[in-house]
Amino acid sequence: MGCAQNEVDSLKINELLSGRGLNYTSLAKANFVIILACSVRQSAIDRIWGKLNLWKNRKKIYIVGCVLATDKQKLEKKYPFLTILATECFFKQIPRLFPKYPPLINLLSCENFENKRHRSRQTPDHAYVPIQFGCDNFCTYCAVPYTRGREKSRPLKNIIQEIIKLIGQGKNHITLLGQNVNSYGLSKKEKQKNIQNLRQLTGDKLLLENEKKSITHNNTGSFSDLLWKLEKINGLKKLDFLSPNPQDMTSEVINWMATSQKFSGKLNLPLQSGSDKILQKMNRRYSAQQYLALVKKIKRAVPDIELTTDIIVGFPGETKKDFDATFKICQKIKFKNIYIGKYSSRLGTVAEKFFKDDIALKTKKERFEKLNQLPMR
Repeated sequence: MGCAQNEVDSLKINELLSGRGLNYTSLAKANFVIILACSVRQSAIDRIWGKLNLWKNRKKIYIVGCVLATDKQKLEKKYPFLTILATECFFKQIPRLFPKYPPLINLLSCENFENKRHRSRQTPDHAYVPIQFGCDNFCTYCAVPYTRGREKSRPLKNIIQEIIKLIGQGKNHITLLGQNVNSYGLSKKEKQKNIQNLRQLTGDKLLLENEKKSITHNNTGSFSDLLWKLEKINGLKKLDFLSPNPQDMTSEVINWMATSQKFSGKLNLPLQSGSDKILQKMNRRYSAQQYLALVKKIKRAVPDIELTTDIIVGFPGETKKDFDATFKICQKIKFKNIYIGKYSSRLGTVAEKFFKDDIALKTKKERFEKLNQLPMR
């Protein structure tokens, strides 16, 4: 349940347990159930509660992935038969849960799992490849830094090796994954530089064209460095990425999208809100005007790009004027699609601690429907 990263993790777990002689089967036949959880939205946790009521007579149920400490306590109190592994790297713990099943292969660490192949559930030629884990942004509504931990980039060599293996299996469309994918390989100082560059966007001004390339560290390099190296891989036909943050979108990445022979032409660029007041409360480090200028630069570079976005409606304190600002910016940009979420308070986040969830559910639904009815490009 949750994001594409959970899908990748589920396939890794399946491979690990298959290597211990266990088989993936139907719910009707399963002796063990493993739930890949998502604590980002309350609705995802609510779904887990519903599933547990249905599956509580199973021999054993495990929950892994993104689980806030508060959710963990409530779940374990209600269902003592649960085992919850809510850590940054739960893979090394999973073999210990099945001591009666000796390993056929030795896979006991996060590092080993990073290099294991995994298959996409979308199309036979597509696969997700994680390049970065965790997040340092601490958006006030988000639980990811508390569940996935702080940002960590995978070594460039490992990513390239994995993609070459996937291409050998017929996977020629690769989607790079990360909670903040375009901050791949960046130091704290370099991230701040990206924010300063974005802040220079006003009106028709563009991102600085003379941005220096990020220095290489930890065997990674910058996100644009990675994209250009992957561009050279024989057999790779399509390449794209999820999920970028506008504050870390550089001219070099836009230049890659404009000149690449392998870019899929699809980009999801989360806006979250068109109101500067709400963006500030969300701790999103860009303004609505900066976002518009960035989109203008991207569309100028890639005129036929399929641009999608994420929006949260009903964030604490969102007035009609704030929502109207979001609606107008979406009208202006004409996204290919808008993925809309109704705000739900997550225990332990900054928004839950300091902002009252003061928007009625009825209002959230009305704003959801109004945005959802916008004509798309």
